[in-house]
Amino acid sequence: MYKKVKFKKTLIQCNDSYEAEPLEVTLRRVVENNEPIDAAAPIIYTPREDGVLPQFDVRTDRWDVALEATDKISKSLSAKREDAAKPAGTTEPEPPAESKAA
Repeated sequence: MYKKVKFKKTLIQCNDSYEAEPLEVTLRRVVENNEPIDAAAPIIYTPREDGVLPQFDVRTDRWDVALEATDKISKSLSAKREDAAKPAGTTEPEPPAESKAA
């Protein structure tokens, strides 16, 4: 005797995909209407005197670049945290003025 397999219901949703415009149609539209090509990768060319930037250099150790970015983010988050910790409308206390009683 065989058991009938019971399928479990899942929470996986269906992907709402759509059919894109074919490349030939896109190119024809761009050429006929003299539209700029905007569906391209960003330009990473730099002036020759600047040299190769570290974020685009395949020979660069990415650890240093990532470490600098992490430090920058952590400093900004700590600054936001300090600003949020201060009660609204208060300022730093001023040192007491020395009185000259003579």
